[in-house]
Amino acid sequence: MDERGHRASKLGNIAVVQKSKMYRILAFVLFVSIANVVGNPKVRCVHGVWSVDHCVCKENYVGHRCQRKMHCSSFMRNSDGSCVACEKYWEGPNCDSITCNSEFGTATKDLLMCQCTGPAKGDHCELLDTDDIYLHYNQKMEKWGPIGALAIIPMVACLVLCNRKAKHRHVARVERALEDQRDVEVDSKVLEELLHKKH
Repeated sequence: MDERGHRASKLGNIAVVQKSKMYRILAFVLFVSIANVVGNPKVRCVHGVWSVDHCVCKENYVGHRCQRKMHCSSFMRNSDGSCVACEKYWEGPNCDSITCNSEFGTATKDLLMCQCTGPAKGDHCELLDTDDIYLHYNQKMEKWGPIGALAIIPMVACLVLCNRKAKHRHVARVERALEDQRDVEVDSKVLEELLHKKH
């Protein structure tokens, strides 16, 4: 290898070593920054201030980091600071757990937001978007169509049998009534034709 190639190889190795040192320094700085953020309790208080070993929350906020807003329906509080009554769509002693329209949404794990489905929108899935309402119910019917058909068939069969039984009972009642009045035998087939004759 000539001197030029040897020099280029040496410079390349130096560049790799310097890059490696730079990456180590950046990783160290990043690690120290993250440790400061995580280790610094003052950063944890979202709506409050750090006091010795815990967050002191501003009014209407609760939680270890003052991250949960209270949704009390009035300014009145119980002796322990909890709400007397909650605003609509909120529950719990501190009124900090959301409730959603159960037909169109579910609460997230932290109970702070609703995840809406179908034509619903709004903070609590309480508003219906009329542009999507037909699509939503058509999709529901598409899912339940075969099951609905299976449920309707026995109901129709039951209706037909009940109507047939009702006709026979009607003929029997009229037949008894006529026999009681005149002491005459009545032909039930003729009577049935007269009663159920279509005009």
